[in-house]
Amino acid sequence: MTKTMLLLCLAALIVPASAQHFKQVTGFTGSMVEVAAGRSEVWGINTSSQLFRLAGGKFVSVPGTLNRIAVGGGTLLQKDEIWGLDSSGNVFHFNYGKKSFTQLPGSLSQIAVGEGDIDSCHPYEVWGINVNENIFRYNYCTKKFDSIPGFLTVIATCGGGVWGINSSSELFAFQFQQPDIPGHDIQRPHIPRS
Repeated sequence: MTKTMLLLCLAALIVPASAQHFKQVTGFTGSMVEVAAGRSEVWGINTSSQLFRLAGGKFVSVPGTLNRIAVGGGTLLQKDEIWGLDSSGNVFHFNYGKKSFTQLPGSLSQIAVGEGDIDSCHPYEVWGINVNENIFRYNYCTKKFDSIPGFLTVIATCGGGVWGINSSSELFAFQFQQPDIPGHDIQRPHIPRS
C-alpha cells in the first residue's frame, strides 16, 4: 500500500466533531433516571426503580429494584464492580455468578466504586456516605464497611484515589497509609463537620 493510499484510508476513519453526537437509546421500559458506566459495564435505573444492564448492544432487565447505582473499578485483570442502594438506603452488591444483587448490612445515602490498588483487602475502592455524612470504606477481607473519621456530603473515586466534599463545600483527598518508612509520617486528613 502506498503512503498516499494509507493517508486516504486513515483520513476516511477520522470523524469530524460536527458529525459526533448523542443517539437516543431505546429498548427498555420507562424513562431512565440514572446511568452508571465502568470499563466494560453500563447499568441504568428507570422511573420505576427497575434495573437494566447493557448486554449484547441492548439494555436487558435485571431482577430487583434500586434507586442508586455505582459501577467501576474494572481493569484488564478484573471486572467492574456493581453496587447499589434502594430507596431505604440498603446496600446491594452484584454477584456475577448468581447474576443478581445480594444485600449487605448497612445503610448509605451515596456509594462510589473505583479501581483499588493499595492492598489485597481493597481490590476495588468502594466508599459510601450515610444520611449523617459519616464515611465508610468497604473491606473485602472482612466483608463489611469500615468507618472512616470525618464527615462528607459527596464522595468519588477513580484511579485508586478518593475525593470528597463536606457541607462547607471544602474539597478533600483521602491520604492512604504509606508503608513504614523511617522518617515518614502517616497522616489522614481531618475532615471537619460544618
